[in-house]
Amino acid sequence: MKKFYLSVFLLLLAFTVSISAAEKEILIVTGEFAPFVSEKDKDGRMAQEIIDAIGAEIGVKYVYRYYPWKRGYYIVKSGEMWATMPYYYTGERAKDMFYPTEPLYVSSTKFFYYAENEKDKPNEYNELGELKKYAIGGALGWFYNKVLKDAGLDVEYASSEELNLKKLVAGRIQLFPHDEIAGRYLINQLFPKKSKYFGTLQKPLNKDNLYLIASKTFPNSKEILAAFDKGLKLIKEKGIHQAILKKYGVH
Repeated sequence: MKKFYLSVFLLLLAFTVSISAAEKEILIVTGEFAPFVSEKDKDGRMAQEIIDAIGAEIGVKYVYRYYPWKRGYYIVKSGEMWATMPYYYTGERAKDMFYPTEPLYVSSTKFFYYAENEKDKPNEYNELGELKKYAIGGALGWFYNKVLKDAGLDVEYASSEELNLKKLVAGRIQLFPHDEIAGRYLINQLFPKKSKYFGTLQKPLNKDNLYLIASKTFPNSKEILAAFDKGLKLIKEKGIHQAILKKYGVH
């Protein structure tokens, strides 16, 4: 009988901890990466809108704090704040962070080009090696740096995506890989009158899940993440998630 009451007590305690954790404002660290996350642009917050919809389903208020990406990651790793997003899965990150079972969304990275005439459009490719004849631009710090190097491609790196798009328009490079939705967003910001001349090669360079990742050292992190995961599944089942993606041009 004592074991029974002890079990009931432990279950009630776990439930109370879970509820009290859920009732708090939960801090999420992120950076500037419109149209997915943005401090400055209220129309560039796709991932934040997904998370806000999750919070509405499970009764949690998520609050965002903006930091440079590297610093934000270590703030969460140290347990100062609960989670950060959006991030790809890597084995190295999985040592530091908890991953939910469901991704926030799927990122598709494609090669952008700029062509005012049909004859200037680059050819489609099957293997990366077929792109050696083109001048390719890249941004430092991206996953594709090693992929392009291993394929034997000569890449001219710049410090930002904006610079690479400007180089495309100027004809200094012919191809530039970037997340398809983020690339379109930047093009519309930088070159609204020339956006019709930008295109992408059909074959993605990469398609991968992007996640919210949670600290392993933050108090009750697993319980908070379990509630988050439940909410993400709910908004997907109800079609809320798809409606947000559609709003941002993700089909």
